[in-house]
Amino acid sequence: MIPSNFLQLLVDVRQGECRSRKLSNRILASEDGLITWATLVAVLLLISLIGIVFNVGRVTNDKLQSQNAADAVAYSSSLVHARAMNAVTATNHMMGELTALHTMHHALGGQVLDERRRANTFAVTSLNFGITTTHFVAWVGYYIGAFLPAFPFSFPGIANRPESYGPALDIPRGEATVYDSKCLLKSKIIEQYVRYSAGTSQMIGGIFKTWSWWPPTVASGWRSISSGQRTRRQANTVIEKLVREYRFIIKLEDFALRTLPVKRSIPRLMDGLWAYERVVVTGTPVAVSQAASKTAEANGCVGEALGRPTGRNIAIAQSGLPVAGLPLIQDPCRNPERTQLMRATYPWVQEWRWPILYAFGAVASQSRAMVFYEYHSDRYSLETSKKFVTQRGYRLYLIEELDATSGARDKGTETWRRRNSSSKADQMFALVGIARKENPPVMSLHRFFIPAANETPIATVAQAMIYNANVPMRWQKEGSDWISWLLRREAQPVQAWDTLAWTEGATEWKDGKPYFVLPKEWNWTLGYFNFMDFIYPPDVRIPFLNAGPPTPKVQLNWQAKLSPVTARNLALRILMTRDEKLKKRMQEQVLPVTLAEQAAIDLITH
Repeated sequence: MIPSNFLQLLVDVRQGECRSRKLSNRILASEDGLITWATLVAVLLLISLIGIVFNVGRVTNDKLQSQNAADAVAYSSSLVHARAMNAVTATNHMMGELTALHTMHHALGGQVLDERRRANTFAVTSLNFGITTTHFVAWVGYYIGAFLPAFPFSFPGIANRPESYGPALDIPRGEATVYDSKCLLKSKIIEQYVRYSAGTSQMIGGIFKTWSWWPPTVASGWRSISSGQRTRRQANTVIEKLVREYRFIIKLEDFALRTLPVKRSIPRLMDGLWAYERVVVTGTPVAVSQAASKTAEANGCVGEALGRPTGRNIAIAQSGLPVAGLPLIQDPCRNPERTQLMRATYPWVQEWRWPILYAFGAVASQSRAMVFYEYHSDRYSLETSKKFVTQRGYRLYLIEELDATSGARDKGTETWRRRNSSSKADQMFALVGIARKENPPVMSLHRFFIPAANETPIATVAQAMIYNANVPMRWQKEGSDWISWLLRREAQPVQAWDTLAWTEGATEWKDGKPYFVLPKEWNWTLGYFNFMDFIYPPDVRIPFLNAGPPTPKVQLNWQAKLSPVTARNLALRILMTRDEKLKKRMQEQVLPVTLAEQAAIDLITH
């Protein structure tokens, strides 16, 4: 049985649901509404918060992109500089090596061989006449001795006819080593014919002694005949050796003539290398500008790379031209012994000629070709490099302030190497990269309520520098290098900051020895002295004694790295900025902060 009060409750609920449905329908059909002020403020704050968060994220992202762009601009621009420095260094060494090849060929025959002439000098004419005369006298003495009987009604049976002088009557087709060696061999052939005639005279004297009937005199006569025969045999043996060496010098002369077109092509190759080097140096600012703009565009920014802030560069930059050149100048040295080309050439002459000196010493010792070739290769190293510098204009590029002119600063004495001049090194070897975003943030309270604010785009700055990572090792004379003091070897000032990337083994040019004081047509006369090799020892490598010319070692190692930005380095470079918006932002925001940081650093340092 259901209670009556429960039934009444169900009726009331049913009636209430109907009333609620009618009320809700009325509310939904009505256009009247109400919102509280708290809800309105909350909604506005939420919208502002969303805008601020979006703006902060956009600004942060823009700053990150802009800073990445500045870092990339600085680093990529410095990489262009480093590659250009490696290209200049490699070109310098290639030109030095080609000059060394030209010198080594020129030391064989000189200008006479280049012009395909013959060195028909008075010395050559006199020597040829002497050979003909002494050879004729030797034959006359031979026939006289051959028909004189040692005893009455007997013949001595003399052998050892005078040897032929073969090709020794030719006229040298070159000067330098070929000329000196041939003239010395001619004179030695004359000397041996005279010795042969002296032996013949001794034999004839002995024959006359055998005509005596006194036994001791007859015995002395036979000893004279035997001694004369021995002298003539020795003379003939030496003549054969001299003629063989003479034929070797002729083959050397033929080789020099056949390779003459290669030698003549060297200056043309060097013209091309020199033109390439100048294009690299002069075209580097344009390449840096292109690399900076492309790198910045890849990061959605506008960027520039700023080079050295000199007055000239600032004026050029304000005219709209890119300025980010290499810290190089053409060699100003007026001392031919210390020019950059000479220093790039001579170590390779020393390195490549010592096997040739060995060969000359083994095959042509009587001609002294080894000593003559060393002397002429030294002399022509200086003359050839001087001619290339003065006549063809090969003033190889080097770092500023490097001037080896006598009385001027040489490598290793640059002012920017000093600790108190580090700012100068920053200016010379560092590039500053700057970047800005093209568009300002799009959502911000300032953007809507203060339209003039935040119109200047975000700007960032970074710095990178180039450096040579070589570890220079100066060549030291070993204790066993006992001929170093005779050769007067002097090590070049090998520096890491250089466009000759020596790591070790580079020597300076050494002057010719003082005993070569005769005219060049008569230098060969000094080959007679036995102590000549001691005064002018061959510059060859002796493995067991660790003596000889050092091996030059080269390593192209210019690199780039990011470095801290200094206020002093930034202040003047801002004047070189070509983008006006970027310049304004740098002056208003970046420079004051950098100056404040620099002041704090200086305060802590001092």
